[in-house]
Amino acid sequence: MRSWKHWLFHNWRLKLLSLFLATVFWVVVASEPTSEISMQIPLEYRNVPANSELVGDGADSVSIRLRGPSSLIRETTARDVSIAVDLAGMPEGSRIFPLTNRNIEAPSGIDVVRVAPSHVRVTLDRTMSKLVKIEPIIEGKPAAGFTIQSVSVQPEFLLIEGPASRVRRIERIPTTPIDLSGKQETFRQTADLGSTDPLVRIPKLEAVEVEVGIRAIRD
Repeated sequence: MRSWKHWLFHNWRLKLLSLFLATVFWVVVASEPTSEISMQIPLEYRNVPANSELVGDGADSVSIRLRGPSSLIRETTARDVSIAVDLAGMPEGSRIFPLTNRNIEAPSGIDVVRVAPSHVRVTLDRTMSKLVKIEPIIEGKPAAGFTIQSVSVQPEFLLIEGPASRVRRIERIPTTPIDLSGKQETFRQTADLGSTDPLVRIPKLEAVEVEVGIRAIRD
């Protein structure tokens, strides 16, 4: 077995040079003036439980203030810093999470001196899906002497999903307006879907066809 002297003195020149360079670096950094910088960092929500949805007015970003050697501060950007809240095991409902230095990952040598807001409220709702009716929206009037005979849409129903509290409120999805001004005969038109709750999704979006039957008015 090699003695401790071997480990101590083996490649001693290289070890001494490494120690010297580390000491010089520490002296330079320690004697360097410090600077501070403020940043707006996106707030990441990690480990969202399965079949759950984030709802409410939880913060999307956090303002932080960093302090450190001027050279490090100048090189630090928002991409070098992250802040996250771990939602593992959180049940449905609301909970307030503190935002502290422990939530933040920053480059070595940089200190976090301020975090705002200091707390964030997180609300989880269970994921729900259901079928809702598509409602064709008609505007305008046919040409004089003509009237609407029928309005149909294919498909008639659409599957939506999202937070249960939001999905329950939706009974139908409107199309964008179909203009029948001046029409004298039956026509078919592809329609887009109107706006819905931004937290509600349409997993499988199909082409929506609206058919408007037009007939002449008989005296």
